[in-house]
Amino acid sequence: REYTDYQRAQTRYGFNNNYPYNTGVVGMGGTYRVYRNGSYYETNARGAAMLRQAVQYGYQQGYRQGEIDRRYGRGSNYGNATMYRSGTYGWSSYVARDQYQYYFQQGFERGYEDGYNSTYRYGTRSGNTFNILSGVLNTILNIANP
Repeated sequence: REYTDYQRAQTRYGFNNNYPYNTGVVGMGGTYRVYRNGSYYETNARGAAMLRQAVQYGYQQGYRQGEIDRRYGRGSNYGNATMYRSGTYGWSSYVARDQYQYYFQQGFERGYEDGYNSTYRYGTRSGNTFNILSGVLNTILNIANP
């Protein structure tokens, strides 16, 4: 019985073998539903934060790459950027790699467009910091706390 109670406690607090993929971790903000490509999947608050980070990092890196390509007279093509193709800048195994890559690339595409065209259609700039607009982030991420 003690072992069963131990297992329940481990699962409840996210220390089971499926962690970090446990979506109902107490103290982690509950579950979030993320909609992508016609399907829903669940994550916890930490996973949702990682996906937001992916979009933000993608925007920042895309903006910088777009600026560089414009400055050197290269054609507009974010797909040529190694960082875009990799899509793993800032990734940790807490969320699935393909999910992180997808959201990083979504941010990168918008940042690249802004950087290449010297505009702020999708984000803002404060000094050397680029941030994607929260409305754009929410549209890309399409996340809900059910």
